Amino acid sequence: MNRINSLVCYSAALILFFMPLMSQSQSVILPPDVIVANNNNSSPTGANVYTTLQEAIDAAQSGNIIHIVPSPTSYGSATINKELKVYGVGYNPGTQKGLLSRVDNINIETASASGTFISGLDVTRINIATSSGPAYTLSDIHIDNNAVDRITQTTTNIVEDLIISRNVMRSIDGLAISLATDGNLINADIANNIIMGRSDFFGNNNHGSVSAGNFTTIRHNVFLGLNSGTRNSFRVLVDCIVTNNIFYGRSASYANSNGFIVQNCVFSNNLSFSVSDNTLPPATTGIPNTGSDNIEGQDPLFVNFPTGNGFWSFTYDANLQDGSPAKGAGTGGEDLGIMDGPYPFNNTGIELPLLKTFNTQGMVNQGEMLKVEIEASNGN
Repeated sequence: MNRINSLVCYSAALILFFMPLMSQSQSVILPPDVIVANNNNSSPTGANVYTTLQEAIDAAQSGNIIHIVPSPTSYGSATINKELKVYGVGYNPGTQKGLLSRVDNINIETASASGTFISGLDVTRINIATSSGPAYTLSDIHIDNNAVDRITQTTTNIVEDLIISRNVMRSIDGLAISLATDGNLINADIANNIIMGRSDFFGNNNHGSVSAGNFTTIRHNVFLGLNSGTRNSFRVLVDCIVTNNIFYGRSASYANSNGFIVQNCVFSNNLSFSVSDNTLPPATTGIPNTGSDNIEGQDPLFVNFPTGNGFWSFTYDANLQDGSPAKGAGTGGEDLGIMDGPYPFNNTGIELPLLKTFNTQGMVNQGEMLKVEIEASNGN
């Protein structure tokens, strides 16, 4: 079982234990390596239950799991300085009675935070390698299945083995993903995300969504825009590998202003549609981009994903219809877009299995086995 699945199963066990007590003011007993942040009124109390995310982080040991209970109130900002697995239950407002696991800002600091995994949150900003002082290397960071306004790397420190996957990147505050474009970023993978852009919220056409470099792989994403004006997918992109993406109302071309540049990148097996410039690989004034097997100006034929609004909704369906030019058009015969590839997109926005029924056999005598029937959805 891989790391994601094993952690999901473990956290599912926590939900099955914890959720029946959500509305009751009583004490709970949690596994020793599970910490809970719960700021709801009349929430259960007990060891390892805290009302703020920072208190939960401070109390946790390296390697612990933190579960953030959905709430009408944000858990504020927090700094992670140890290896943690941080889970909300998803970011789809149509579930959990409209409640989400909301966080303002998360700072992942110091080399001791290497190995951190963040999933299932609605978060304004995730800042990586932010602490000052002597330079250090932060490694093995995975940000998966969140709704995020912006992910930013502080470029004075090295970030190695970074995965950004299955997120909805809203980009209402500048770049959606702003990473180092030099040797301070090593082995980064941006995969299976829906990536929007600031211009769709503020009307600034020439505002790219992603900056990265040093052989970052950018694959199986949907770059989503309003399909009007010059809406660009990239700000500064240098020496990157761009494959199996769909540019859907947001161009892969560079904007010849504001320091934008896309150069010396490999663009292969991508599709562009309904954008101001469908050219793939995009032209540049710098070192030319290369690549092959791209599809220009063809509708990818999503099942239900209308063009022209620039926004993602959970009423949409990003699967491909039969006859789509994006089917089998990727490297190794993969489908283009977010539903295939290394981290197929979760169309529900739900990270952890959700409890549907919890039935017991009734009264039992002390020392007898209690039989429990549980039904849960798997979030897909």
